[in-house]
This record gives sequence, structure tokens and C-alpha cells, in this order.
Amino acid sequence: MVSIGRRYFETLGSKPVRGSAFTALDDDQELIPAIVNERFVEVHGEGRDPLGRIITLGMAGTDAPDHLRIIGVAPNIRQGSTENSEGFEPIVYVPYTATPRPRASIIVRSNAAPGAVASSLRAHLRAVDPNLPVFDVMRLDDSYAGSDERVGLAVFGTMFATFAVIALLLAAVGLYSVTAYATEQRTREIGLRIALGAQARQIWWLVTRSATRQLVVGLSVGIAGAIGLGQLLRGLLIGTSATDPVTLAAVTALLALVTFVASVIPARRAIRIDPIATLRSE
Repeated sequence: MVSIGRRYFETLGSKPVRGSAFTALDDDQELIPAIVNERFVEVHGEGRDPLGRIITLGMAGTDAPDHLRIIGVAPNIRQGSTENSEGFEPIVYVPYTATPRPRASIIVRSNAAPGAVASSLRAHLRAVDPNLPVFDVMRLDDSYAGSDERVGLAVFGTMFATFAVIALLLAAVGLYSVTAYATEQRTREIGLRIALGAQARQIWWLVTRSATRQLVVGLSVGIAGAIGLGQLLRGLLIGTSATDPVTLAAVTALLALVTFVASVIPARRAIRIDPIATLRSE
């Protein structure tokens, strides 16, 4: 359970994807309103519309309200430096006015420098209560920067990304070399086909079909392996999924382009060679 103010989502530049945010009218409701995140709906929604449902948190021995009425569904917002292996935890948001705490965190959105924002914030809070202590004023990103988990994951992520780029470059170079060599080896065959009356478009189709067949087989094995490995590493993936379609599509497009170039350039060179000279050279 997370207690929030009425402008929490607005401050974060977000808004409920369904239903509504908290308003001043919520204070007069018989049941305390609640907003749940999308992960909560996935885990506890049972496939039903969550809006209007009454839930019980089951937090015995605490000051948490017994019953809540869901009025909105919020997008998944990370509440800490890391999350569990599923990516996000189920969250129930309740109005701070219904569950006040002796200690609270204030989130401020501003384009001003952090120092100026901190001074202005302290001045406003002193105007409300001169004895109210204000401490740990920092940027939101900085509040997680010192986390051992975050530092470790950042180092791992940088190394993993570096090795992934190197592996992709090696794969592209290797694919180009193998495909170009295989096409070069067919120079005599191409010359013979041209001598027998084959048209240029037929030669293009012959070369690209063979290269495409090999590419499809390689990509099928590679994508299956990437998805399998991603499932094993999904606990270390933050802010992305183990089967990120954008990444897989980008890699596929790059390798397809490399294959096309590697097959077209040698084929173009072979087509321009005199077929008689090609046949005599063997």
C-alpha cells in the first residue's frame, strides 16, 4: 500500500489508464477509494473489470483500512531501485488524507535547478509549520543512485550491452564474409547460366533466395535462443522485457541488410563478367 497525494500521478507526468485519480470529493465517501496498478489487475483481477470492486488488504495489526473501493487503474510505476523478477509489484494507492503518516516524502516537478527547488520547498514548508523538519532533499534519480542493487545492475547492464554490441558486429562481419564467399564460389555457375540465356533478374533471384534461406534458418535458431536466454535473465532486466520486440526486430533488420549486401555485390560483379571468359578460366 502506498499513500499518495491527489497530484501524485500528475507530478510524475502520468495519469490513470482507466477510471479517475483522487479528488477532494473522495474524503466524503463511505469507503476509502483506491487506485491499483496494472500489475495488481494482472495478478488479482481474475479477468474481471476492477473498477468499483471492493478489496481487503488483509494487513492485520496495521492502521491500513480494512476495505477499499477501486476507482482507477494506474500504469506500472517503479517504487524502488529494483523490482521483483516479474518486473513490477502489485501496488494499491490510497489517499494520504485517509492514511496520514508522521513522515512523508514530497515529490516536486520543476524545470529549475535542484538547489533553487530545495530552497523554495523549504520556504513553503516553513510557512506551513516552522517546526517541520525537512531533510534528504535530492533528485528522484539520485535517491536510488546509492543502492547496491542499482549500482550492480548498472555495471552488469553496461557490460552486457557492450558485449552484445560486439557480438552483433562480429555476427554481421561473419555473416557478410560467409555469404559473400558463398556467392563468389558460384561465379562459374552464374556465368554458365548467363551463357545459356538466363536473365539478370533470374540471377538476382537465385542468389538472394539461397542467402535468404540461410538467413531464415539462422535467425530462427538465434531468436529462439535469445528468447530462452532472456527468460533466464528476466530477473535482471529492468524497464524492458525478455522478449523485447523492438530489439529483436532491429537485429533481424540489420542481419537481413547485411545478407542482402553480401549477396548482391558479388552477384552484380559476376553478372558483369563475360560468361565466356568465366568458363575459360576454369
